[in-house]
Amino acid sequence: MSMIFTGITGLNAAQTALNVTSKNIAGVGVNGYSRQVANFKTSDIGGVYINNIERVSDQYAVQQAWFNATQYGYDTTNASHNLQLETLVSGKNTSLSPSLNGFFDTLNAASADPMEIAYRQEVLADAEDLASRFNSLSSSMNKQAADVESQLSSLTGEANDMLASIAKTNEAIAAAAAIGNVPSHLLDERDQSIQQLSELMDVSIIFEQDQTATVTIPTGEPLVSRGETNELVLLPGYPDASQTQLAVKSHDATKRIDQPGGGIGGLMDFREDTLSQSQRELDRLALAFSNEVNALMEKGFDLNGAAGSALFGDINSSELMRNRSTHIGGTNSVNLDIKVDDTSKLTADNYVFSKNDKNELEVHRHPGGEKVDFETDTTTGDISFDGITISAADGKTLGDMAAGSSYLIEPGKGAAGTMEVVLDDPEKLAFSGKADEPGNNSNLLDLIKLQDKTIAGGQSVNQGWNSIISDVASSSARATNSLAASEMLYQEATSRVQSESGVNLDEEAGNMLMFQQLYSANAKVISTADELFQTLLQAV
Repeated sequence: MSMIFTGITGLNAAQTALNVTSKNIAGVGVNGYSRQVANFKTSDIGGVYINNIERVSDQYAVQQAWFNATQYGYDTTNASHNLQLETLVSGKNTSLSPSLNGFFDTLNAASADPMEIAYRQEVLADAEDLASRFNSLSSSMNKQAADVESQLSSLTGEANDMLASIAKTNEAIAAAAAIGNVPSHLLDERDQSIQQLSELMDVSIIFEQDQTATVTIPTGEPLVSRGETNELVLLPGYPDASQTQLAVKSHDATKRIDQPGGGIGGLMDFREDTLSQSQRELDRLALAFSNEVNALMEKGFDLNGAAGSALFGDINSSELMRNRSTHIGGTNSVNLDIKVDDTSKLTADNYVFSKNDKNELEVHRHPGGEKVDFETDTTTGDISFDGITISAADGKTLGDMAAGSSYLIEPGKGAAGTMEVVLDDPEKLAFSGKADEPGNNSNLLDLIKLQDKTIAGGQSVNQGWNSIISDVASSSARATNSLAASEMLYQEATSRVQSESGVNLDEEAGNMLMFQQLYSANAKVISTADELFQTLLQAV
């Protein structure tokens, strides 16, 4: 009987090993599947049995893959949007350069005969084209900003789905661990969910004694604890409410996540470091250029000897001045007007203007946060700095501001998007420097010199635009290079996991043959033992 017993145990063990091998082969195309190994052990009473079915997983390699997934996710979204913006500002059909050069080329052509109506019509047409190009660039950047917000919402939803998946799998793992057997596929599912979450944001993982995984953000706030989750939400940004910020919402508090990392962090950093900066630079350029052209036009005389008028819209229209401020905190006790006094002193920064609890006015630069010194008009109480003046509207003064109130100040807000040509009569182009000499082109020559004149940020209009292109191109190149490096590291890390945990079909085919032979051999043992037993029975 011992011979039959030994054969039966060997047969059963071989069958189990064949089942495990078959499962491995079937799982070769399943993403995140970890191969399994049937471990044989001899019995104290004879024969063999499967001691356990082991899930092959190198947890260190898996966690390295998660770490690299976070950087890869960050670089993927960041590089993608940088490239999109670079294509916009440098594209032949979208860049500002052709329209700028065309406007000044037409001015140069008109200088040969400033009284010729055809030349003047071309100047107006090219001014319209230039304003339209500023408008379209602003619109495209605004659309990309909206796309970023939409993608942030989508990725945040995906992250919440992954958190829910991890929590659900945790519950199943805890229940299985309580009876001493955690199925391998549950651990695979959870690892895969953590991998996908890591591509979206930076998380830390703690494995508990019951084999559940606690997921936190790097600063320690929990996202998943066993079967419970805290929701990720997007809150209005500060000081710019349109730039949403990621936060984790628990039962009793909501905490902003300053550096989310992953694909979400890549989007936010692109938005704040590259896109917003480019938008502010473009608006400053539009303000400065419009103002300089208008100032020269108003200095000259038109074809009929009348004093010149502005070519582009007023940069300090009541609507623009009012739209440059947004109430962001405390009591909204006054409306503010932001007047641009000197475009040559404008920065590409925004500001937070506030009155503290001591009733003191303060200005802080954004981004950056450093305090800005300002001058106060002793008569009106208005304050001035960096080429702008802040005043209270509707007959009030800044002294009427409520303590604790604050406002976001955006000096260039809407400048590129609302730039327009307001002059429609070519005869009214003020090319002459003298009222009684309509053929005089001295003012026109000053307009031509504007192409090389420093107008804002220590740069001419062409230099200012080329600086925007250069900054975006540099940011895009850095992002692309970083993506290439992180992609390589991510692929190496996942290949390392695959080499440890993945299925090798050649190896499994060998195992299949070996276990089939083992099964056949044990069946032969049972058959032989039975024949011997029957022979003994017949001999009796």
